[in-house]
This record gives sequence, C-alpha cells and structure tokens, in this order.
Amino acid sequence: MKLIVVTAPENKPEDTKHIQELFHVGLESLHLRKPDQEKNDFENTLKQLPPSLYKRIVIHSHYKLIEK
Repeated sequence: MKLIVVTAPENKPEDTKHIQELFHVGLESLHLRKPDQEKNDFENTLKQLPPSLYKRIVIHSHYKLIEK
C-alpha cells in the first residue's frame, strides 16, 4: 500500500517539522496544499524542507516554483 498525505490548507508554524517527520517514518508522497498562502510564503515553506524531499512533493499552487 502506498501512503499519500494531503496537507491541511491552513498555515501552521509546525507544518514543515511534521512533514519531515512523516517522510522519516515512510511517507512516499506529500501533496502540499496551501491555497491561501502567498507565493513568497509558499516558497519559504518549501525552502525549510530538505531538497532531497522535493521529488516526493506535489504542489497545488504557485506552479512556477517547479522551475526553481
């Protein structure tokens, strides 16, 4: 079975910590869904995560960040 998680749309300070913990215990794919988050805040959320996890994260807004 493949475990996939979709984040809550609300922003919480501990989001990146919990995301990293989920990947550490075996999460395969995460859907980062923050529809009300501004582009800069969304990018900062991603930057708080190790780049090695990026290939396992699906973003649901600010698609131009994929190019970075």
